Amino acid sequence: MRTPDLGTYVASVITGACNIKSAADFWSNYASVPHEYPYESGVVRRGMWTVSWYRDLLGEDAAASERSACVTAGANLNSRAAHVPPGSDGLMAVLDWLAPSGAEFRVGTILGFHGRQGRFHIDRSILEALAMTVHDSARRMA
Repeated sequence: MRTPDLGTYVASVITGACNIKSAADFWSNYASVPHEYPYESGVVRRGMWTVSWYRDLLGEDAAASERSACVTAGANLNSRAAHVPPGSDGLMAVLDWLAPSGAEFRVGTILGFHGRQGRFHIDRSILEALAMTVHDSARRMA
């Protein structure tokens, strides 16, 4: 059973009562509810794409063993990554896969390999990078 793609970017969204046009760390949008505005933080571009990409990178052999256990590839990765200690034993993902125009030199990377990590460490490092980036953007937005 293949897990569907998870979309592309990740952002924090809260609602407020004012259309704040001069905010530096978020932007206001119009809502369907009168006098409410969703405030959307900066995003992790290709954030959820990275989760789907990594799942698919593991290939058909991993997917076949997961199918035989009646779980999706994404569910298996998540449950196994949950057993990896926080910090992924020193593995760190930097999710900057889609550089903004004018900064084509920026790329994403995974740092800290030392030979004792496996595929679940990589998955956890990607999820931790998403969580930390969203936390930071939500903190700035608040």
